[in-house]
Amino acid sequence: MSVNNVGSPTNHPGPRVTEGSSAEQRAESSQRTQPVTSSSGVDTVSITSAGARLQQVAEAAANAPDVDVKRVQAVKQAIDSGTFEINANNIAEKMIAFDSAVAKSTRE
Repeated sequence: MSVNNVGSPTNHPGPRVTEGSSAEQRAESSQRTQPVTSSSGVDTVSITSAGARLQQVAEAAANAPDVDVKRVQAVKQAIDSGTFEINANNIAEKMIAFDSAVAKSTRE
């Protein structure tokens, strides 16, 4: 069995029209998908503190340089010379701090 969509694409928020839909069915569908407006005619949006913090982080990331070239060169040189040391405690502490920060931001 095949269904041919004749109207809107599937990702379009409007009513879907398929072959054989009656005018009455299309009208009912259209009425159900109309936007809802408040009695004052003004829409408002409220962002949670976690959402606001996420927006701040996204803006900071967008403004930060992609790569710290000096740091990369220093690490490469240390690896090449055999002096680069991995400090597992520092890595673990930073991972825990990051996880705590993420958990805190999701609770707000």
